[in-house]
Amino acid sequence: MPAHRTDSSLTLIVPDIALHPGTVVGGFLAQLAGRGTVHAFETEPSSALAAFETWQASLLESCELLSVAEQLASAPLSHAAQYQKFDGHYWAHLECVHFAAGLNDVVGVRLRGEAQLTDVERSQFTALVDQHLSADGCTLLPNREGGWLLKFPRALSARTVAPERAFSASLSQALPSGEHGAELRRLLTELQMVLHEHPLNEARARRGVPTANAVWLWGAGAVEPVTTVPRDLPIAYGSRSYLKGLYLVHGRSVRAEEAVLQPMLDDTQSSGHVLGVVETSSLDVLESQWLAPLVRQIRRGAIRRFTLHLDRWRISLARNDLFRFWRKPRALPEWGV
Repeated sequence: MPAHRTDSSLTLIVPDIALHPGTVVGGFLAQLAGRGTVHAFETEPSSALAAFETWQASLLESCELLSVAEQLASAPLSHAAQYQKFDGHYWAHLECVHFAAGLNDVVGVRLRGEAQLTDVERSQFTALVDQHLSADGCTLLPNREGGWLLKFPRALSARTVAPERAFSASLSQALPSGEHGAELRRLLTELQMVLHEHPLNEARARRGVPTANAVWLWGAGAVEPVTTVPRDLPIAYGSRSYLKGLYLVHGRSVRAEEAVLQPMLDDTQSSGHVLGVVETSSLDVLESQWLAPLVRQIRRGAIRRFTLHLDRWRISLARNDLFRFWRKPRALPEWGV
């Protein structure tokens, strides 16, 4: 049997599993949390990382790119991956959302599940917003992962906040800021007025779903391809546009668009560090299809270091940590202790 590499490392990022205070964590996940190291990824609204979704910030950390995060904005890289070109323009994610009045502030809600726009509503929204934006020289393109990509006619300097961060704190503190922040805030206000009492929302109200009465801009910036020698990035698996755009800007590409465990394990032996963005929203699937076989591989020495990014948590484990049998499994409320 050939010897295993001593530097084999596997990183998994799972964007679609949210861990709430009442989430029951057991099995291999609780075991890994108990025997490994658990770290909470906290981001202040004023931080440059607030512009990114949590999984994107985890990706930047895994690729050792946190120090240059402001140069790797989400929207232009997502556009480059989907449309196969870097055009140097200033892009932003545009997402249709619901605003409701709270006790002290406006509350933002993303339209997910049954509340997401239907195909007909998306067409209506696109026509309505595109007509308004085209007068300012902006171009609206569909984002294949939901929402839209908005191209501005000139470069701007503004700080935007990803909705998952903006909507979990004071919304007034998360509005676009910086040199051209007022321009983006004006645009948000104008579009909110356009959507107010539109027939699209009257129909949604009759269906009992939140109205699409506002938009949110985030991930804004402009990106040019890196002209230096390509960075030594881990071999990557995954279909997300930001992942593919991040590799594209460094002159690289992902190994495959689907994260599959066995090819990833094989690559850890040939190349060392492998990273996968896993598409599942089920803890049971994560346990049975990923963590259970991974624990077996760690025990036999095929993987020397394993890192799991789940929601705002990072669990890191070296092979020797797995044999600390005296350490008990840790339930979610104990992760921050």
